[in-house]
Amino acid sequence: MTHGSSATLYYPPEAAARGEEGSTSVHVILDRSGHVFKVFETGSSTEALDAATIGMFQGAQLPPVPPDMKDKYINFDVTVNYILIRN
Repeated sequence: MTHGSSATLYYPPEAAARGEEGSTSVHVILDRSGHVFKVFETGSSTEALDAATIGMFQGAQLPPVPPDMKDKYINFDVTVNYILIRN
């Protein structure tokens, strides 16, 4: 996430406790002001990891869209790879 984002990145404690790892993907629709209008899952891992990925974008405020981008909404895809580091 960029500076000024209200989205929070974290490893879900319940997933870490169960040793869950994996990748989950979401499609994000952003309005011109930078508000996340809609987010939905496009690739699944586990329920806890999927919920964490959706949660980091749902209702988030990202930086505004640059004026030279003319679309009403901006669409992008994000994949988050959850990897536990074990000592």
